[in-house]
Amino acid sequence: MNIPNLLTLLRIALTPVILTSISGGSCKEALFLFGLAGITDALDGLVARATGEETSLGAFLDPVADKFLLDSSYLLLSLKGLIPHYLTLAVLSRDFTIVVGFGFIWLLGKAEKPKPSYLGKATGALQIITVIVALLGEEWLLPGWLRTGFFNITLFLTMVSGIQYLFFGLKLISLRQT
Repeated sequence: MNIPNLLTLLRIALTPVILTSISGGSCKEALFLFGLAGITDALDGLVARATGEETSLGAFLDPVADKFLLDSSYLLLSLKGLIPHYLTLAVLSRDFTIVVGFGFIWLLGKAEKPKPSYLGKATGALQIITVIVALLGEEWLLPGWLRTGFFNITLFLTMVSGIQYLFFGLKLISLRQT
């Protein structure tokens, strides 16, 4: 097991601890741990590329860790009333569509490794910032208009990037049929 994969596994292990902190109302602790998880997300890929330790396990685990952390955080924050339900539904729907879509494409024999688009990466980064804003808003009472702004921009980018991935998937399917 190499260091990049260990960093990814640390992010997976931190997720239930973060969720427990949120459930218990300890937003400061959750914010710290979420930040730590975010650092592991940034470092795992950088270290893997810098040391030539990119593995197929890491390529699989990294997006799984990201989805596990973000989707579960959105779901719990939504249940606690810190993130609107409509935003959580959009985030979960986009991720579900991406996972099922690429699974379907893989079953069709088009085993191309999905590469995140720049819009997809920007959406992921904004989704992370939105979780931080939600946790900060609870702890330090950020103005409602600021939180609502983040929620709406995140919703918009989540929907647009979801549509982009949908078109990318349909293009792969149509190329497969020709």
